[in-house]
Amino acid sequence: MDYDRYIFVAIFLIITSLSYVDELTDLLVNLYMQIGNDKQSFQADLSATFGIDETKVNTIIGKVDKPADAYMILRLSEITKKQPDEVLLVYKMHKNKGWGVVAQELGIKPGSKEFHELKENKLKKHGKNEHNNEKHDKHEKKEHGKKGKGKDRD
Repeated sequence: MDYDRYIFVAIFLIITSLSYVDELTDLLVNLYMQIGNDKQSFQADLSATFGIDETKVNTIIGKVDKPADAYMILRLSEITKKQPDEVLLVYKMHKNKGWGVVAQELGIKPGSKEFHELKENKLKKHGKNEHNNEKHDKHEKKEHGKKGKGKDRD
């Protein structure tokens, strides 16, 4: 098991609850778990999800604190119809206040349709994790099927 990831998530939750409770925390925690240690697949996923070149994705990831922040930059860019560089500027000025504040600064009102869209995880899995998850799902279905047949015979 990857205990470092769980410790990071626990620390992240404690820090965010002590400093500023952001409504987007659940989304970010899910993204951190989704990314795990496979940053290459995450970059490919961002590229495919938002239809931008992986080089541009890598540039954005290099300008943010954590890879999940790159997702938020691109998602806000998509929702607000602003260029990622413009969103990055607002992020840099307000990142310590949370993503809710960054969204507000970009014109997204709390509770609005756009804000609810922002809270949805739109990341499409295109990297090798997707393939691994498909194998895992098929294995579970096969195992579940075996258990079901065994129960019918008893």
